[in-house]
Amino acid sequence: LWTSNNVYVTGSGQFTGMHALNAYRSEFSQPAAAFVPVELGGGPGTANGHWNEIDNGSGLTGITDALGRDMRNELMTGWLNSPTFISDTTVMSFRDIGFAIPEPTTLLGAAAVCCLTLRRVSR
Repeated sequence: LWTSNNVYVTGSGQFTGMHALNAYRSEFSQPAAAFVPVELGGGPGTANGHWNEIDNGSGLTGITDALGRDMRNELMTGWLNSPTFISDTTVMSFRDIGFAIPEPTTLLGAAAVCCLTLRRVSR
């Protein structure tokens, strides 16, 4: 869905969807970011389909949100680490590919939107 919606070019490692990128810049204090980093390592189920981690998920990325949670623990990364959380970046990536998602105002609100009200917008 990323390539079909022109927010990712396979092999680039650069998710450029406007909504996810704006969330990433704000949420992870990356104001100069031109893209959300995408994983290029791992197998076909991981590479080009998840947010980037380092060392196959075994090391901290150093990219943290306001609560001090490292990006390696984010649900949409290629390796599941705990404590897992879902970021506004992930929620807004669904908006970039056509789901009706209001702007999240809190992490709890983002999780509720993601889990309860996702619906595909007709094109």
